[in-house]
Amino acid sequence: MALNILRMKLLLLVLIASSAFFSRNALATVLPNSYSNVAEAPVRWTPLLVKQSVSPQLFQGSDSKYNLVYELLLTNASKHPISLNEVEVLNGADGSQIKSFSAKDLRAFLFQYDGAKMPVLKAGANAIFYINLFFDKEADAPASLAHRVRYSTKNLIGKTESQLSESSALPVDSKPPLLIGAPLRGAKWAALGGYSGVVGHRRTLLSVDNKLVSAQRYAIDWCRLDNENYSSRGKKCEDSSAYGQDVYAVADGTVYAVKEGFGNQQPGKISGEDRFAFPAGNSITVQLADGFYAMYAHLKPGSIRVKKGDKLQKGQLLAQVGNSGNSTGPHLHFHITDGPAVLGSNGVPYVFENFSLIGELPDLTKFFEADDKGKPCSFAKAQGEGQKQRQLVREGHLVDFGNH
Repeated sequence: MALNILRMKLLLLVLIASSAFFSRNALATVLPNSYSNVAEAPVRWTPLLVKQSVSPQLFQGSDSKYNLVYELLLTNASKHPISLNEVEVLNGADGSQIKSFSAKDLRAFLFQYDGAKMPVLKAGANAIFYINLFFDKEADAPASLAHRVRYSTKNLIGKTESQLSESSALPVDSKPPLLIGAPLRGAKWAALGGYSGVVGHRRTLLSVDNKLVSAQRYAIDWCRLDNENYSSRGKKCEDSSAYGQDVYAVADGTVYAVKEGFGNQQPGKISGEDRFAFPAGNSITVQLADGFYAMYAHLKPGSIRVKKGDKLQKGQLLAQVGNSGNSTGPHLHFHITDGPAVLGSNGVPYVFENFSLIGELPDLTKFFEADDKGKPCSFAKAQGEGQKQRQLVREGHLVDFGNH
């Protein structure tokens, strides 16, 4: 008898909680002024949890736009599917809207671990929404960011309700991006997989060392066109225009780690389990000032000229471009992180002291097709061509780093 009474009491508590959960008043995002004591206010249940991944840093790209790059982590904390309808980016200071992403946008920039394409989160599911904000003027960028997500889900009696969740305001990191020299020399270097893309490096918020991090948030794969605009003329590493090109230190620093001993991959036919444990292949990690680390990956076998502990000067020759590790063709993978782990640290923005913007690849798919077939690639005139300073190269842009 006592057990039955206890069960009835527990059931009553569950029903009361469920009623509060699906009450419109309980889901109000702003507490009424009449509630002088927060303990008197209704419970604010939030079926959808919204969290910002990092405080982004403002930097200027080679298209002269000012950028904020980060992610939203979305968690369905209810037992019902949630249909995402809109994500609003807000100025954290006054709540004004900076940008709105529709359901169509969500299909392009939302990633779910089960590969689902539609912006619907199953019960208990998690998703990552990749956000790239850009501004014409530095002054237009906000000092803090907040987010409002509109969605619909069912209550216990099967009725679909429109609801919203809001994130708290998070300051934009006010530190300027790192200023570095070029890791390469010469002309017709193409930036691939950069910060402005929607695939590749930009989609690598990974679970490493029991945390979600994006070491490659600002990573660039550097490929090169020769004088006749070939990126590759065949199926061997030696047929690539980038293969064997010299790689240089982007700043003063100390060699933190050197990993070598890997052979080149056959272009387009990568193999071996080591590429998962050591995806950078033959690589160099350099500790820069203020605790940041520069990563040079996929280096040519036998080309590394430095060892752990060496003191480096900016512009010092380090190695040559290769095709080792998790690489489908010769290129230099370069990024900077806040820690020494190859993929277990967060990527930070950086800008180059100077370079010349000389064109752009109008269609990256056609570029890769031409590269695979050993045919010349086409590039077009880029808006704002000419000498650039303190900018990060946008994906698809073609640059000349000069000879120093």
